[in-house]
Amino acid sequence: MAEQIIQCTGDTFISRYSGSDNNYSSAELAMWREISASAFMGIFVQFNLPAFDNKEIVSAVIRLHNKIKVKNSIIGCAQYNIPDISNLTGNLFYSKYLDSDIAWSPTEYETKATVEDNNEWIEWDVTSIVKNNVGKNNVVLAVYSIDDKVVPNLSWKFTSKEGGKAPYINIVYNNAVPSLPTILYPNGDVIEKSGSITFQWKYNSLYDTGQAKFEFGWRKQGESLYGPQSRRILPISPTRWKRLQYLSES
Repeated sequence: MAEQIIQCTGDTFISRYSGSDNNYSSAELAMWREISASAFMGIFVQFNLPAFDNKEIVSAVIRLHNKIKVKNSIIGCAQYNIPDISNLTGNLFYSKYLDSDIAWSPTEYETKATVEDNNEWIEWDVTSIVKNNVGKNNVVLAVYSIDDKVVPNLSWKFTSKEGGKAPYINIVYNNAVPSLPTILYPNGDVIEKSGSITFQWKYNSLYDTGQAKFEFGWRKQGESLYGPQSRRILPISPTRWKRLQYLSES
């Protein structure tokens, strides 16, 4: 198992009450109202996700560094279909992206007490979102209240990219186990004692780089051991025909 950290490419926050403000370069990220048509104040973070070829993603979490947390809050995370957040304002969000949420984290972060001098990384599970967006740029995640019970005039505060502790996604993955290839020829056929044979096989892998970890070989019928000249490593390309010399025994 291995881990990879994906730093955000940008972050911002918006408010319905200051609809024309652009907070893209702010050192802090503020949030305190659930997103609805009447009022909202949410944080938006943007990522470029690698393709993760030949890897199986086990888990993924987004983490934000918290400075102030507010009691009686339930904070969630969701993916929004927003192409770019660098010019995002409350007015633009309200007019174009209010209902553009397309996927949600199963994690809900709930608080009982206010902590105004907090120093904590808070995380949300985004495994499904990451799996569905590998290899894509400008994936936008939002963090916001999903239950509007926040104390009035007191906002959640997180550190932004510009503040020195950027939001990031931590991905845990395994190298994917390649699938067994299917032998096409010879497979149960009668083989002459001399001459050459064209071996044929088909890949069953879902991954573009093929199945280089499997060995291809042959042995005499009824024997368990392969001959010293029989082993070959399958090539990396998705489809390949290999011509090997068949050596007969007297």
